[in-house]
Amino acid sequence: MTVNQQPTTNSQQLDKFFPALDLYQRVREFWQEILPRHRGQTVLLVTHGGTNRALISTALGITPDRYHCIQQSNCGISVLNFPDGSLESGQLEAMNLNTHVGEHLPKPQEGGKGLRLLLVPSGTNAAQTQNITRFLKQVRIDFSLNSILDSYHITVQQILQHHPETVQFEVLREDIPEAWQAVIGRRSIANSQQLTTGLVMASEETIARLIGHVFNMNSDVSERILVKKGMVSCLQYPGDRHPPILQAMNILTTQNDSIHKSDVGWAMPTQIFS
Repeated sequence: MTVNQQPTTNSQQLDKFFPALDLYQRVREFWQEILPRHRGQTVLLVTHGGTNRALISTALGITPDRYHCIQQSNCGISVLNFPDGSLESGQLEAMNLNTHVGEHLPKPQEGGKGLRLLLVPSGTNAAQTQNITRFLKQVRIDFSLNSILDSYHITVQQILQHHPETVQFEVLREDIPEAWQAVIGRRSIANSQQLTTGLVMASEETIARLIGHVFNMNSDVSERILVKKGMVSCLQYPGDRHPPILQAMNILTTQNDSIHKSDVGWAMPTQIFS
């Protein structure tokens, strides 16, 4: 008998083991097990950031290649809905909320360079606009982009009242994704050596499409990504070497806002995915 001889089957198994794919499969099985048991209830899951990414991804049908497009901060709160109790009905209501621990906006990833977009839904009322203005008062905003339609520009000017140096861009249509890409391309912001922050005001549907583009979601985006008025979402574009990152969605601009009205009815222990 030869000492230290290793069976060939072990190395073959290691060659075929893909941790992310295995995690996604286990998370899908977890959802399929608990969702039928807890219809109409609120479930609290306390897990590691990597597992949270997989939980959000499998609930929205996001493929593993977009695993690093979801940012998870320590103590960040995310909210998923399943209207009919099935995994296929998963909706993202909020993601990576962290103001309760003093983090105003999520910390930029990949060295803090590139482009950051603060997404604000149009049609906010006076109180919501005031809350957003106060929330973003201390944030450096290099430029803004909005449609000239309706009263978008009036709301943007109110939000930017404390940002006299912000460069404002307006477009004549609601085709925001193509419009901001053209603006960013001309200014070569993605290749910048510092973080450039832009404020984008658009309809809830347009913002949902921008977020869906990060995850390569082609259909039912507005039904799966629940963008809310009066709240701020945050996208980061680190550059050509890393895909865009959803840093947070529907950040509460006032502590009086409520994330969810239901009481927590069940909690998942962390060791399930350890």
